[in-house]
Amino acid sequence: MYQRNPRRISRLEINRLIRSIRQDPSFFDARPCLVNEIDGKLEIYAGQQRYKAAKRLRWKKIPCFIEKDLNDEAIKRRLILDNRHNGEWDYEMLACDFEVPDLLDFGFTRAELDLDVDKQETSDVVAHAETKAPSVDARQETLCPNCGHVFTPPE
Repeated sequence: MYQRNPRRISRLEINRLIRSIRQDPSFFDARPCLVNEIDGKLEIYAGQQRYKAAKRLRWKKIPCFIEKDLNDEAIKRRLILDNRHNGEWDYEMLACDFEVPDLLDFGFTRAELDLDVDKQETSDVVAHAETKAPSVDARQETLCPNCGHVFTPPE
């Protein structure tokens, strides 16, 4: 693996990636790991986290695109481009077309969404609690800020 990759992801993010790969493994084929071969040695320089996730899923074969003798400048540029997504999001469209927990699971942050997420999630939790378990006091439920799981304290 390329040692100069400035990007790191948390345990939560690697678990999200594992779930994503498990749910749609063919998407990995469209975004394979990028590998450089120098003197017969293979080194992943982009897609290291996808590689780690696939290994944790015990995949025997991992989609890769292999090039030979790629220079260090090209590697550095590509590893940033592979991880730094350009463009702007239409947050109103996201709010209309996706559920907040799904957006958080895709890697968006509450601050990034800027959709009054806490109020939206609170109303979603209350609505969910009322439809699923009317005897539960929804005000006592706690929403995990990392994964969106709703915890109900024991009575």
